[in-house]
Amino acid sequence: MYESAMTLFADPADCGRAIVEAASGLRSGRAHDLSWVSIRFVDDDLYRSSPFCAGIPIPQALARAGSRRLTEFVAGRACAREAVRRLTAKAMTPGMGSDRAPVWPEGIVGSISHCGDRAIAVVGAADRYLGLGIDLERHLSISEADEIAPLVLTDAERQRLGTRLDEKVVSLVFSAKESLFKALSRLTGPIPFFAAFELVTLGKGTARFRLRQAQSPRWHSNRVFPVRLDEFDGLFATFAAINPDFT
Repeated sequence: MYESAMTLFADPADCGRAIVEAASGLRSGRAHDLSWVSIRFVDDDLYRSSPFCAGIPIPQALARAGSRRLTEFVAGRACAREAVRRLTAKAMTPGMGSDRAPVWPEGIVGSISHCGDRAIAVVGAADRYLGLGIDLERHLSISEADEIAPLVLTDAERQRLGTRLDEKVVSLVFSAKESLFKALSRLTGPIPFFAAFELVTLGKGTARFRLRQAQSPRWHSNRVFPVRLDEFDGLFATFAAINPDFT
C-alpha cells in the first residue's frame, strides 16, 4: 500500500548535492558513509497494512494518536530502521525521547522528516558525522508566508529580503533552519529555534547560515553552516551535515 519518491543530498564536500531524484518504487541509497531511505505512503492505514512498517513499536506518548499521525510516525521510523540496516547490516529502530526526537542506536546519528504523503530518514556513522538534519516542507502560500515570517525570520533577515517577501524564500529558510536545528541540537542541547540562525547567503542549491549566539566554545557565534536546498514534486527538501573536522 505504498509507493515512494525521494531526493537526497549527500556530498560532505559541499554539504550536499542531489544524488538520487524522485522516482517510483522504494528508493534508497548510500554514499559518503550516509544511508537514506524514503517512501511515499498513499493511505492513512500504512502502520497496519504495510510489511515495510511491520514491527515498529508505538510509543506510549502516541497511544491516543489518530491513524494519520501514527502512519507518519511509523513511516519515518520504518525508513530509519531500513537506513540503519543498510549502513550497519543490523535492523535497529530509533526510539523516541521525552522531547519526541529520535533516540538513535549507539554509534549512529540521523534525522527523520515527513510531509504530506512522504517520509524520509538519513543516517550516518557517529565517528564520521557529528549531526545530521533533513527536512521536507510544502510550499507556503503568500498568506502563510506573511503570517509565519515574523517567527521564522530575524529582523536582519527581513530587512535583507525586503518588504515584499517571496513565499518560496520563506519556505526554504523555514525548512533550512529546521534541518540545522536537528543537526545541531544534539550537540549543543536546547537552542532557540528559528532565532538561533541567520541567513548569510542564498544561492541555487545551497544556503549559508550563521549561528547568532554562542552555544559552547566550539559552537561560537558567527559560525557559518551550509545547508543543501532542493525541490521536487511540490515539496522543498533541505539537508545539513556536520562532520568532526568542521570549522
